[in-house]
Amino acid sequence: MKPFVYFEEKDTCSFEGVRLRKNLKGALELVKVNYCSSFLASPDIFHVISPIKDEMIKEAKENGIKIVVSAFYGSHDASCTFFEKGKNGRELSKVAFRTLMSADAIFVPTKECEKYLISRGISCPIFVLTPGVNLSRFDGIDDVEKEIFSRYASLQKTQKYVISCGNYEDNDEFERLSSIAKEFPDVRFFYFGNKKRGFLSSHARKRLSSVYGNNISFYDLVEDDVYRSAMSGASAYLSLGNLPDSISLLEAMSAKVPVYEIERPLFGNISVNGETGWVYDDVTKIAQSFSLWCQSGENPTIIGAYQFAKSESLRALGNELIKNYKIVLNEEGESSND
Repeated sequence: MKPFVYFEEKDTCSFEGVRLRKNLKGALELVKVNYCSSFLASPDIFHVISPIKDEMIKEAKENGIKIVVSAFYGSHDASCTFFEKGKNGRELSKVAFRTLMSADAIFVPTKECEKYLISRGISCPIFVLTPGVNLSRFDGIDDVEKEIFSRYASLQKTQKYVISCGNYEDNDEFERLSSIAKEFPDVRFFYFGNKKRGFLSSHARKRLSSVYGNNISFYDLVEDDVYRSAMSGASAYLSLGNLPDSISLLEAMSAKVPVYEIERPLFGNISVNGETGWVYDDVTKIAQSFSLWCQSGENPTIIGAYQFAKSESLRALGNELIKNYKIVLNEEGESSND
């Protein structure tokens, strides 16, 4: 097998799409699968992580190349999301739907995501697959690296802070974040994200802080060393958006940071409540749970979350890629959505 892992990178900073591509390539390297960098190298699998143009689909089909799609892993990243704003909230974009309909197989992060696609008429094999997590990105951080974010954000060493990642078009997420931030005026909250039509200006981000809370700082994407430093020193990672969240959640778990998720009946959650994180259907319950963590300094989910992150390693991802690529290439077995 010779996969071509494709993502049209639009930003130099490391957001979800860039990190997913690195995970996929790193996983393939660990299991000694050679991937190629273009159609010119005659791949047999075209593995995409974002909606693609019809011309690329046509070229792949004409050359007998199987199309594999990793969907919903980068839903916050404007460069690779499969969603757009619609009349009923977030919906699959037309380009995304055509990409998914052309696929020979689709990877998704949760069983609920699989059900969502089936309900929209997708009939190709769908596999629930980890995005993988590179544990060494956080295990190897030293004290000097941990201080990078404190200097970047002008924080005192004793300042508690919380991280959230999302999409600047998700107002529900801002409302939830704001309601929590108001309960903890002495805690700083940092939000990293982008939007479909470019970055927000500094003025626009300051305006968001004035609307949603002066202890919330809104950022565009940051360099990877700043992001890793921020995550390593955070008191919690809050996942409050309506769309699937898997990459940043797993990274928080691997950094031994407590994670809190809003319940997503439509797309599912990565955390198991009380075991690897805290999952609630109401933002008030998340605030109460975070308050207990702040008071006691103990969180029983951290060990379980880290063990779960270890089970979702790049090597585990690589082994699953090989198995599922073989199914797509008809080299072994058959697959169904049952």
